[in-house]
Amino acid sequence: MSESATRQAVPAPDERLATPVFAQLLLTQALFGLGWSMFLVIPKYLVQTFDADPVEVGWITAVPGIAIVLSIPLVTQHIDRFPARWFMSGGSMMVVLAGLGTATLPVLDFRIYVYQALQGLGFVFCFNAGGAMAADLAPPTSLGRAMSWFGAANLCMNGVSPFIGELLLPGYGWRGAYLFAAGAGVLAAVVALLLPTHARPERKLTDLQARAGTWGFVTWPLARVAISSTLSAFAFMAVIAFYQPFALSEGVVQVRNYFFGFVLMALAVRFGMGGISDRLGTHRVARGAQVAYIFPPLLLAWLGPQHLFLVGALHGLVHGAHFPAMSALAVERVDPRARGRALTLLVGAFNGGTSVASHVLGPVAKQWSFEAAFVLGSLVAGLGVLTLGRAVAPPPPPPTRVA
Repeated sequence: MSESATRQAVPAPDERLATPVFAQLLLTQALFGLGWSMFLVIPKYLVQTFDADPVEVGWITAVPGIAIVLSIPLVTQHIDRFPARWFMSGGSMMVVLAGLGTATLPVLDFRIYVYQALQGLGFVFCFNAGGAMAADLAPPTSLGRAMSWFGAANLCMNGVSPFIGELLLPGYGWRGAYLFAAGAGVLAAVVALLLPTHARPERKLTDLQARAGTWGFVTWPLARVAISSTLSAFAFMAVIAFYQPFALSEGVVQVRNYFFGFVLMALAVRFGMGGISDRLGTHRVARGAQVAYIFPPLLLAWLGPQHLFLVGALHGLVHGAHFPAMSALAVERVDPRARGRALTLLVGAFNGGTSVASHVLGPVAKQWSFEAAFVLGSLVAGLGVLTLGRAVAPPPPPPTRVA
C-alpha cells in the first residue's frame, strides 16, 4: 500500500473537545451529581435526625469508600469492555435506591450502611465510566481540559444540591431532600441510556502484553499516583466529613456557605485554568496541588466554623486543580486501552483513603477536638507529596492498524 493511500485510510482525529456527544456526557454527569451530591450533607442529616456523635459520623461516612475499594476487582474487569452508558445508568439507579432508603429511614440502624454503600458504588460506576469516555473523546492535546470539564459537571452540583436540600428542610424535612436526590438520579439514568455506544480502543490478546489486562496495567508510577491520592483523602475527609458536626457544635446551623465557596472556586479553576496541566505539565500541577491540600483543614482549625465560605473557597481552589491533574496523570501512565481501569484504581484509592480517614479522625475529634482531627488530616496529606515521585514519560500509544 502506498504512503498516500495509507494517509487516506487513517481518518483524521476530531480535534474539537466541545462536540455534541461530549456535551451530552457532561449533562449526564451533571444530573447524576445533582442526586449524588445530596449525600455530601449526610453528616448534618445524621446529627440533626439521630443525634449522631463524631465516631458514628466517621463510621457511616467511611462506608462509601469501603464499598468502592471492594468493588475495584469487579469494575476494573468490566469497565473497559462494555459501553459507558450501561455503567452510568446503573450507577444512577444506585443513587435512586440510596435516596429512597435514606428518605424513609425511621431509625439509625444497619440500613444506613447499605444506603451509603449504594451511593458509593453508584459514584464509582457513573463517574469512572464517564471519565474514561471523556478521555476517549478528548483530543490528545486537551486531555487535561477534558478531565477538568467532566469533573466540573459533577462538581457544580456539589453546591447546588445541598443548597436545594437546605431550602427543602423547613417545609419537607430530610425526607423531601433525599426524595429530590432520588428524582435527580432517575433523570440521570434515563439520559445516560441515550448516550451513544462510544467505540472503545480495541481489546485483543496482546493487550495483556501491553499492560492493558485486568491488573497488568498497574505499574509503579501509577501506584505512586494512587498512594498520593489515598493520602490526600485525609485532608479532604477532615474537612468534608467533620466541618458540619464542628459547625453544629459551635451553634452554626447553616452550612451551605462552605459549598458555595467550594464550588465557586473549584469551577473557576476548572473552567478558567482547565488546560493548565496541558501547558505546564500534568505532574508539576499535580505535585503543586498535593502540597496545597495541606492547607484547607488548617484554615478550618484556625478560623473556626464562622468563616465556612473562606474555608470552602480554599478547599475548592485546591480540589479543583488536584483531582483533574491526578486523573490526567493516571491515564497518562497507562495504555489507552486501560484508562477506565486506571481511573477506577485512582478513585478507589482516594475513597479508600476517605474510609480510613473517617475511622481515624472520628475518634480523634471525639477524644480530643475537631481541631486536632483537622491538623492530623493535613499532616497525613503532606506525606503524599513525597510518594508522588518524579515525572515519568507516558507509555507510547498502541500502533495504528491500517486495513
